[in-house]
Amino acid sequence: MNAPTKEPAETCAECQVGMLRPRSVPYYAHLDALLITVPDFPAWVCDVCSHCEYDEAALDDLRAILGPNASLPEDSSRQRRMPPSDSPSWSIELNPRGRT
Repeated sequence: MNAPTKEPAETCAECQVGMLRPRSVPYYAHLDALLITVPDFPAWVCDVCSHCEYDEAALDDLRAILGPNASLPEDSSRQRRMPPSDSPSWSIELNPRGRT
């Protein structure tokens, strides 16, 4: 998965002042009893209040990887932002402590 595409900045829905900018942020999700951590997840972060909205294309990819039992946020009504193809990819580790 890649960083969000660079599009014209969108006004933050939370503070109505700042602009949402593409960034990579840590992402956490639950899969049954496991905590899934993605260290560099594509997102849109407000430059004033730090409100964060995860990239929809990246969430779709993560849903496809983790399956229907993962506790992920539902799709938002925001415009979908697609990641560029030239950015570094990300990976997740489902079993970081060697548990089976």
